[in-house]
Amino acid sequence: MKHLKAIFSVCIALTLLALCFVPAFAEEPCAHSWQQTEYVAPQGCRDGYVRETCALCGETAERTIAAAQDHQWEWVVDLAPTRYEVGRQHEACAECGAVRNMNTAIPSVKGGTDFGRLLLKMTDAIGGAIHDFIMKIVDFFSALAK
Repeated sequence: MKHLKAIFSVCIALTLLALCFVPAFAEEPCAHSWQQTEYVAPQGCRDGYVRETCALCGETAERTIAAAQDHQWEWVVDLAPTRYEVGRQHEACAECGAVRNMNTAIPSVKGGTDFGRLLLKMTDAIGGAIHDFIMKIVDFFSALAK
């Protein structure tokens, strides 16, 4: 019991010391004296930036400079549509190469039969090998219908 009181007294003393003296030794926040260390100007649709470093503490910060013009979006066909299958396309900026709207559908070429589209939907769930076989059957019957 005697040791327990001593340990308790030491804990209280350390807590009081921490509460009284630690804030006095806490580091003051830096007033920052920013100096520009790097500058990249915006070009066309590409953003630029300014990188600055504090001369007092060495912290770095970066600010974005907005591009002067918008992207020049152009559609790029990834998979051309066929009579039975939907194609895929995306938009790419002609200047910087940025992309958006990936896998946008291109409708199948008009003239495909409802039966052929139904078979395509079924074969998407089944797999590629069966798909090829069914496509040959569809092409065969389409040729007979002409």
